[in-house]
Amino acid sequence: MKKLRMIIISYVVQFLLNILFRSCRVKVYGEGNIINAINADKPILLCSWHGRMMFAIHYLRTHKIKIFAISSTHDDSETLSKILVRWKIGLIRGSSTSGWKNVIVTMMKKLKDPKTIIAITNDGPKGPPQIAKSGSLHMALKANATVLAMSGTATRFFELKTWDKFRLPKPFSIIHINISHPLKFPKEIDERDNDSKMLTEFMNTHQEETDRMLA
Repeated sequence: MKKLRMIIISYVVQFLLNILFRSCRVKVYGEGNIINAINADKPILLCSWHGRMMFAIHYLRTHKIKIFAISSTHDDSETLSKILVRWKIGLIRGSSTSGWKNVIVTMMKKLKDPKTIIAITNDGPKGPPQIAKSGSLHMALKANATVLAMSGTATRFFELKTWDKFRLPKPFSIIHINISHPLKFPKEIDERDNDSKMLTEFMNTHQEETDRMLA
């Protein structure tokens, strides 16, 4: 019964999200950055904060860019996981608190393919908000992957009272989606470096730039 209820809820949520996003106009900034990265024939690690992930998902699915997304195994993520599958987004199941070893192994395997794009919410699934967890930059470096940040906001939006201040556009608003230039790795980086700090600063700078678009 619980499984059936979850399936029904996922269809309802998907229907509402489709209507919501289709009512909005979208402006995209930095689109050339992801196009160039795709054409460079290198794997891509696409980073987003958990609270802004729906903007990134909307762009990727409407532009039919094939990606793999890290999907938490927590119960509260199952509804979204079912929606992502129907939107033809591949899933890598696991989280920092459950099944993380499987995520790392699967990510490294997929990043060997230069056509792979992996989208990750670097502060998920439960925070702390806008602080990147360590490890993803070293995986990207080992795979010679391009690291991009993607964020979004809207001229009018709902902001939920959740740990990540999850944001959705209000109907008929203008959505701003921003795609960063590739992260430039230092000439020397090893396991002793604080890749969490480096990625956090990169993503927060990009987030601040995105939010200034509404100023």
